[in-house]
Amino acid sequence: MLINFFKRHKGQTIRVFIIVLISVFMYLHSLSENKKLFKEGKYTFGIVTNIKSMKGGLIYYYDFEVKGIVYEGEMRSGRYKKIGDRCFVIFSSQDCTRNKMLLKLPLVPDSIKKAPFPPWDKLPIDVDKKELIRAINGG
Repeated sequence: MLINFFKRHKGQTIRVFIIVLISVFMYLHSLSENKKLFKEGKYTFGIVTNIKSMKGGLIYYYDFEVKGIVYEGEMRSGRYKKIGDRCFVIFSSQDCTRNKMLLKLPLVPDSIKKAPFPPWDKLPIDVDKKELIRAINGG
């Protein structure tokens, strides 16, 4: 019975299989990139500059500074931050445009006034490694 179904819907079955395969590949690639970012990343903080609603969550736009240069980033998330919030950012030491705002972590303490120079090798707050990895993965 199942074989007959696949024979009748061969084209649709192949399309669904290809979509699932591409989705799995993209997910695994994203995890690999996040793992690389975790290993080589540096930390600073950024400011949420805009938030837009989209189907399934929000897009957070943010700015952060490294060595006097301001970079822009965007992050899709369902987390609840607001414009003006100061959140930690991890970025690649090789390419600052590869970055993520760590929306799941607590806000930057008020005692931190300026972006660090040089950037932090680790966060200046106590965060469990698993919690940090979840924040980098967007979870």
